[in-house]
Amino acid sequence: NIPVPETVIVPRSELETFRITDEIRAYVGEPFVVKPGWGGGGLGVNVEGHSEEDLRRSAELAYSSDSFLIQKRLKPVELEGHIGWFRVFHVLGEIIPCWWEPPRNQYQLVTPLQRRLYKLDPLTRIVKKIARVSKMQLFTTEICLNSDGRFLAVDYLNTDPDMSPKSFFPTGVPDEVIRHIVWLLV
Repeated sequence: NIPVPETVIVPRSELETFRITDEIRAYVGEPFVVKPGWGGGGLGVNVEGHSEEDLRRSAELAYSSDSFLIQKRLKPVELEGHIGWFRVFHVLGEIIPCWWEPPRNQYQLVTPLQRRLYKLDPLTRIVKKIARVSKMQLFTTEICLNSDGRFLAVDYLNTDPDMSPKSFFPTGVPDEVIRHIVWLLV
């Protein structure tokens, strides 16, 4: 019961014979997102997918992934200057949501006021469900507040989250988030 975008999973073993049918196109839309089921750093991700060739190109780049996803491309809402895309940290049961802009990899901590103002409680519910299913204590997930009003887990479970601090890396995690995570772990 974790809300995710419309998705078709293609095992690596079926890549050569798999065809994107009209039914699949109707289900996920076009362009669609193609991404490896396992990997990191955006390797093999294509947000402008149109064909089986895009799927195969993803497989070439993400050679360690045993499956690939064809996923509906989402359109996040805009909330007073913020894109409705979130990177949410789960640390020992605590939920730490951040605004996140995937194209620019920019983080900003979501404030308690913003949580209430924009009714962001679904972020917590989704992350708690992912934690319950995965039994993981430290992970991140990406969640999009789509233009249709749905909160959808896009990148479900990142088990080795980026912990590069913003004070050293322009695209890093806000320092106050890292300090809080370290405090929780210690």
